[in-house]
Amino acid sequence: TVTRCVRFLPDNRLVVANARRVYVLPPDGGPALFTLEGHPKQVNAVALTPDGTRLLTASHDGSIRTWEANTGAPARAFDWGVGPVTAVAFAPDGLTCAAAGLGGKVVLWDVDG
Repeated sequence: TVTRCVRFLPDNRLVVANARRVYVLPPDGGPALFTLEGHPKQVNAVALTPDGTRLLTASHDGSIRTWEANTGAPARAFDWGVGPVTAVAFAPDGLTCAAAGLGGKVVLWDVDG
């Protein structure tokens, strides 16, 4: 397995994308608090809202999924037809998102829209 992305949450928990799963680890580096599962292919990128309450995961399967950062509960999923998604980001407003596909396509959307 290959780790593709590592991010810190505002409370110092660590988010690690490894293969098809994303692990949320405590600040002390102990066992995972919870695991985000649902992508059938590798997760390439993770983004979080400026307030740290929601996560985005972007996968080689072409989908982007949203999750509650405090619980790991899944929210919405998106597939914009850009192919394997290699990058994802939240805008400073925490509502607008951007994703980039392997072929150079970029899409913007309102995550709550």
